[in-house]
Amino acid sequence: MCNKVRSALFVLFVILIVGCNKTFTPTDDHSVNDKTITPDPLLVAFQDEIASGQEQGNNIIDSLENYYREKGSYPENLEELTPIYLEEIPTTSTDQSFYYKKHEVETYILSFPLVTKNGVVCGFSRRTSQWECSLGH
Repeated sequence: MCNKVRSALFVLFVILIVGCNKTFTPTDDHSVNDKTITPDPLLVAFQDEIASGQEQGNNIIDSLENYYREKGSYPENLEELTPIYLEEIPTTSTDQSFYYKKHEVETYILSFPLVTKNGVVCGFSRRTSQWECSLGH
């Protein structure tokens, strides 16, 4: 058993060394070997939409947490946050509304759909305190 573990670790070590020693040297000519990478505009838009939606969502989450600290429970809907905790309920940069669902006294889900990737929804779970994006169901 120990020999198998040692062998596996050795193989991983060799792969790591070989992978780390690969370098790309920039050249002045733009030959076939040019390693310049141009970002995909759709991928950039997708990432920007997620980042912007999460930023707006974090503002809502902060307001939900302030509401909870003061009232001892989360609101039934986002409209209960206005105008004391939020002036108005924000939308995403692509003008999508946030979906809020209170599950139990101390948990909720906040989510928004993406426009740049049809069918993808990003959501925040209070239970895990993390944002995740996946295909909606």
